[in-house]
Amino acid sequence: MQLDDNIINCFCLLVQDVAKNNELNIQIFETFVSEQLILNGKVAKGFTKWAVAIKVWKTDVWLLPVHIRQRQHWTMLIVNLNHKCFLYINSLRQEPPNLLMDGIVAFIDHHCRPHREIRWEEWKLFAPIDIPDQTNSSSGTANNCGTHILTWTYSIATSSFTSFDEDDMPYCRMGIAPLLI
Repeated sequence: MQLDDNIINCFCLLVQDVAKNNELNIQIFETFVSEQLILNGKVAKGFTKWAVAIKVWKTDVWLLPVHIRQRQHWTMLIVNLNHKCFLYINSLRQEPPNLLMDGIVAFIDHHCRPHREIRWEEWKLFAPIDIPDQTNSSSGTANNCGTHILTWTYSIATSSFTSFDEDDMPYCRMGIAPLLI
């Protein structure tokens, strides 16, 4: 079973509360944000108002679930404003879409530059390949990309990383499901 935007957003909303309870300065963005960045290279005006209202520039780490629609594949972009880096988590070990990166850079320029010193030459992009990978079967029975990013989201937001791999995905799903019910 593939996870859709509603499930991803609901889980992220719950985990956002856990992060706040742990006093972590993390903001988890809804999936439509990354979709707007990929499609348009920018976000809608309503989201801009939200970003200003929550003072997104004061947040240390942003987690953006990314749905690559043409591939039906979930990934995650992590923005660490303090460490000046982007971390792109992709269980198929691919680079982030250029429009996504161009869009997030424009978003940071617009929302953070007035409040933080931004020097793009100091920023780095990491797209690690030494992460758990997703193994798809030809029958499409191993569509675990959404479960991978939710597992990463939970690990980051709770500061409780446990190593996992593709074989653990059924157990990860069983851990995710009760949080959504």
